[in-house]
Amino acid sequence: MPRLKAALVVALATALGLIGAVSVSGSAQAATRSPMVIKNMQTDRCLSSNSAGTVHSNPCSGSDNQIWDRTLDGDSNSTLRNRATGRYLQAHANETVTTQPRSGSAAQKWRISHSPHEGYWRIKNLGNGKCLSNYGSSDPRTTRTLTCGPSTFDAWKIN
Repeated sequence: MPRLKAALVVALATALGLIGAVSVSGSAQAATRSPMVIKNMQTDRCLSSNSAGTVHSNPCSGSDNQIWDRTLDGDSNSTLRNRATGRYLQAHANETVTTQPRSGSAAQKWRISHSPHEGYWRIKNLGNGKCLSNYGSSDPRTTRTLTCGPSTFDAWKIN
């Protein structure tokens, strides 16, 4: 009987140790932020935002308006928070892209994966299922989400 109790104590301690390790690593992963600059392949312009929530692309300057803090969740999805404004990149059903206060909705979650263009990335919104694109009218600042395709307007360099 004493051996059984000792074995149970060891098993319980081991189980609690493993659970503690999982909890610590899980919370550490959620808190990890990676700053990045997102530059379009076609236009050679950087994703930018202002305090009004407008998202566009501008000539790359290295300003905080062009730095995005990427946070990964447990499903390899990302939120992108603008360094200057503290607001999150959000896609809308009408294809517009803005920054908004954090909501945790799928509209603020992005899947970053390899694009068909080597060294570039595709940034797909989980809410509307479309890709971040710098394709628009004659205005090169236009940034929105469009059906994902092989276009260089949908390919982004992430530094």
